[in-house]
Amino acid sequence: MAENTSAGPLVSFCFTTFKRGAILRSTLDSIKLQGYTNYEVIVSDNDPEASGRSFVESMNDRRFKYFCNGQNLGMKPSFNKSLERSSGEYIVMIADDDPVYPDMLQTLINLKNEYPGYGMYMGGCDWFCADKEVAKQYKLDVGTNSCISNEHDLNFVQVFSTSDFIKNLFTFKIFSHFLWSTCIVKRDILISLRGIPDYGTPFLG
Repeated sequence: MAENTSAGPLVSFCFTTFKRGAILRSTLDSIKLQGYTNYEVIVSDNDPEASGRSFVESMNDRRFKYFCNGQNLGMKPSFNKSLERSSGEYIVMIADDDPVYPDMLQTLINLKNEYPGYGMYMGGCDWFCADKEVAKQYKLDVGTNSCISNEHDLNFVQVFSTSDFIKNLFTFKIFSHFLWSTCIVKRDILISLRGIPDYGTPFLG
């Protein structure tokens, strides 16, 4: 779905990367296949040698924007650099190894339009475990694991207050179905929080 972009992108994909150019490029390719097109991609590279630059520039798309941090800031500070550099109303905080399905954005935009006024919209996801060690760590199978809940019908929508969402997240009632790469979050919320806090683990922020 094309949209008038004169006011700027509605969504910003915010990346951090570090010396994983081929993996990054694969995820960027998946974003370029989005049916919904009013977005930008911000890549903040923790490699001082700017090894990710060529992979981003090879997209040949002005929506894909590359920035070298000049030093390795660490994962969360680099994500926050991407947030600072973004201009979308909504943010997708996306890891460089999290490819997305072509209908991801359109699905979330439809959800936003049907349920206006919320700060975050989230969809289901698949987890891919490349080997037995990774699968064992997450108690999943090798290969693709669907994390869509089997407790509800397909396209079921559940609405949470802020407090209920936090409670359900930290009691692991929604964690197995949740990845930050499958959410759009209002940028002004993240800015008001001064970005993503760093608790020493990629799973908390």
